Amino acid sequence: MFRLHVTEQEVTRFRKVNDHLLEMTRKMFREHAKLLESLKDNPILSLTSWDDVVVESKLDVDEDAEVLRYDDDDDYGSDFLHMIDAIAWTENLEIHSFYTILGEKPEPDRLDDGSSWAEGCLDIPQFSGIDVCYAVHDLCTHKNYSVPDLLHIRSFSVQNTIKGNRKYRVDG
Repeated sequence: MFRLHVTEQEVTRFRKVNDHLLEMTRKMFREHAKLLESLKDNPILSLTSWDDVVVESKLDVDEDAEVLRYDDDDDYGSDFLHMIDAIAWTENLEIHSFYTILGEKPEPDRLDDGSSWAEGCLDIPQFSGIDVCYAVHDLCTHKNYSVPDLLHIRSFSVQNTIKGNRKYRVDG
């Protein structure tokens, strides 16, 4: 239905969400690298008996995502607030992540290398001038969000986690 109904307002919103998620991904990577650098010589970490320390940074749909309302929402026959919430309850919301063992250099983000991820439902003429970022691609092709769902989501989150891992083995 979206392909038949897409408006200039929706294309503008799509571009805004796409640009926002691309910038969030780039910022998350920069923060991930800075966090790794700041932990590199941390004296507290050198006192631990961890086998390795891992830093993980994840971009997610906010669990309590705010939802925009549009005048033509009734045309879709969908309750976007409840649909977005239901999808959040039924699947992993992680969109993009970086996972690096302390002491290693983080891998560059090869997913957003300037190539467009416009495939499947994102490959429509109205989006032809937009380089679709990986986060938008993931939400609309690997998760159960439709393009109209994406256009209604207002909030995303970035989580940075430091994990210490210790491995134990039972002999015999």
